[in-house]
Amino acid sequence: MSEVALSIVLGIGLAAATGFRVFLPMLIVSGAAYTGHLPLGDSFAWLGTPSALTMLGVAAIAEILAYYIPGVDNLLDALATPAAFVAGTVVSAAVMTDVLPMVKWTAAVIAGGGIAGVTQGVTATLRANSTVWTGGLGNLVIATAELGGALLVSFLALAAPVAAIAREGPRSRRAGERSYEFSPSNVASHSDSSVRGWSAYRPILCVNADILIRQLGAKSGPPQQKRRTAAMLYSITSSAQAYCLCVEGVFAPKNPIVGSPPPESR
Repeated sequence: MSEVALSIVLGIGLAAATGFRVFLPMLIVSGAAYTGHLPLGDSFAWLGTPSALTMLGVAAIAEILAYYIPGVDNLLDALATPAAFVAGTVVSAAVMTDVLPMVKWTAAVIAGGGIAGVTQGVTATLRANSTVWTGGLGNLVIATAELGGALLVSFLALAAPVAAIAREGPRSRRAGERSYEFSPSNVASHSDSSVRGWSAYRPILCVNADILIRQLGAKSGPPQQKRRTAAMLYSITSSAQAYCLCVEGVFAPKNPIVGSPPPESR
């Protein structure tokens, strides 16, 4: 999974946690950013400052305690619904790094703010029904469950990208160990039409990749993102070449068939 997709998933997961408690997930994000374990966008660097960490800590403690006070919890639900939407949007946008602004804010508002609002709406409905049927005694159980849900979802959201990267690492190394090259004996055992078929594929793949790389170098954008895109294009080209060899049966495990290494982005 790409880094962009991981950051979007991380943002949506943290936004869901803000539906349980508004300030607690933001406090966790602030602590992770302050300790250097979570990169934030340039516009949200303030979340990783000591002052933000202190204010969010006080607000999170006050919110947690207030939900255990009968009557106050229902009042907080009326205020927390719009606040959860805003917090979900902010948290989602903060962790979506190296994403185009239009994509980031669209995902943050629709997915992040939307899931935070839905989660808060469900918990508010449950608490309202509990107030009617149990006289508010069941609200203590709901408040505890919400607190546990906010903590669990926040830490799972932070751990998911790490687990995904750790899982992709060995898979990428195993894939890199499998390589192919032309075998003269294999080529000789096939008809000329097969060789001509492969010869027609390779120039198209390489030329199209080179054209895309040149266009990428001409466009403006962060150098890191351009280098990542260039490497991805050459990876796709190499995979397509290996696939053509596999289809025609003219490969033998030895050395990879790849073009020249991706040029450095201008």
